[in-house]
Amino acid sequence: MVTHWWLVDHIVMEDGIPLLPEGIEVLKLCRSAFCCALEGKFQCTAQIHNVEDGAASSFSHSKATIVPEIKYSKQISRNLKVSVWKDDLTTHKVDAVVNAANEYLSHGAGLALALSRAGGRVIQEESDEIIKQKGKVHTETVIEFGKKRNPGAMNLEVRLVNNDDPSVREMEKACCQFLGSSDPLPKQNQVNAPTQPPFPSLDLGSVTLCLKKGGIESETTDVIVNTIGTDKDLSKGLVSRALLERASGRLQQEIKQDTRGPVSEEGRGGIIINGESVGVSCAALEVEAMLCQVQEEFAQSELKDMLGNLDHSGEGKQLEWLSNKLYKKTPLNEWDGKDTMRYFEKSDLRVVKVEKIENPILKELFDFNCKRIQAQPKRLYQCVNAEFCDLTCRVGFQREYTPPKEQRYGAGIYFTSDLRKARYLWPENEDEYLYFIQAQVLTGKDMVGSPELIVPPPIGRDPLVRYDSVTNGTGIHIIFNGQQAYPEFLITCRKQGKVSHI
Repeated sequence: MVTHWWLVDHIVMEDGIPLLPEGIEVLKLCRSAFCCALEGKFQCTAQIHNVEDGAASSFSHSKATIVPEIKYSKQISRNLKVSVWKDDLTTHKVDAVVNAANEYLSHGAGLALALSRAGGRVIQEESDEIIKQKGKVHTETVIEFGKKRNPGAMNLEVRLVNNDDPSVREMEKACCQFLGSSDPLPKQNQVNAPTQPPFPSLDLGSVTLCLKKGGIESETTDVIVNTIGTDKDLSKGLVSRALLERASGRLQQEIKQDTRGPVSEEGRGGIIINGESVGVSCAALEVEAMLCQVQEEFAQSELKDMLGNLDHSGEGKQLEWLSNKLYKKTPLNEWDGKDTMRYFEKSDLRVVKVEKIENPILKELFDFNCKRIQAQPKRLYQCVNAEFCDLTCRVGFQREYTPPKEQRYGAGIYFTSDLRKARYLWPENEDEYLYFIQAQVLTGKDMVGSPELIVPPPIGRDPLVRYDSVTNGTGIHIIFNGQQAYPEFLITCRKQGKVSHI
């Protein structure tokens, strides 16, 4: 989905929803953060036209700036030069960018994805059209390109660019091997090189919000805020324990003596931003963009772990995809689950779209767990927020993505066989649509759960032999390992009726 914005007398979205002047001002100041949040949460690209970029967005500069640095240069013919650079290719100043994606020009991961995001979805759309018209693109080398060029053609420099030292060294090594040693390099002029703090930051006027990686107990600051349990025991939890060890027992004593009432049992963090409306909107967008970036990093890390689990399980195969995409969703014009369709309707939900999910990595891991648990999977449902639909299809079910309103039976991943209960189990917002994922779930041996569980309870005295899941006994099932479930269908529904209670 691509949303176009134009500025005439006012801005109007493609579907006709107008933006007030205040919205225009927000876009001017925070267009980078807005586009990032829209892409990260809803896989929707905004192309903004005729709106001046105020360049105030901290997120657009959240990555540490890389100073362009030439590592190798070789004149291989009268009108063709090859050079190697360390730089961010998405911001490298050139007339055209050539990336070694794959023979199907699918920009679904790595540098190809970064370039596609930087340039907008039109890059992928035009690439798909090339493949449709001409078939797959075979790999074009630089030397062969130089041999085929017209001797009278214009001067051209081909730059091989990457942002990490190991890759740059390999490119430099390959050029020396195939093209010969480098010509003398020009002197680097870094006098006016941009400077950047070592971590992303957001200026909120009198307050600066920073995201840093490291031990919080080592920070030099006036105040540290951390979540703790209702019993105020700092020895529980890695962060609390680290703070307690650094500050000695007096910190625990002071917190125990705090008489301002019990600590809230709400386990989800939040940020409250006060100020004038445009500033608050900009700050909210910047925070959303930062969170989307962290979320994407988590998904990439989870994918790496998934691939590692496949290798260790002995079930790993050489998975060949026609693209770099890890999964695909196929809209179904005719769904063979007519009984399921009627079940949704009886639950006051009207199905408007059904998409089949295919993810070979998740399927491999699920099949491995089927052999381990040796039980027939159940067909269960999970209600997912729109912003987590894509992530669930990519890396499977995570307890952080869609926690229920109340975790009465353990801090795990909740599913239900009763759609009427699902609407109460997961709190609804004011959106018109609800998103359900129909999944195959390995519940195996189970027992009734309880709130304090973070893993299934042991079956007997051996703590290593545990139940596979827990339940409430009336249609709610909780697993603690996301690889025990495989997402099959994404079902988009429109709300129709009232909510039933558990």
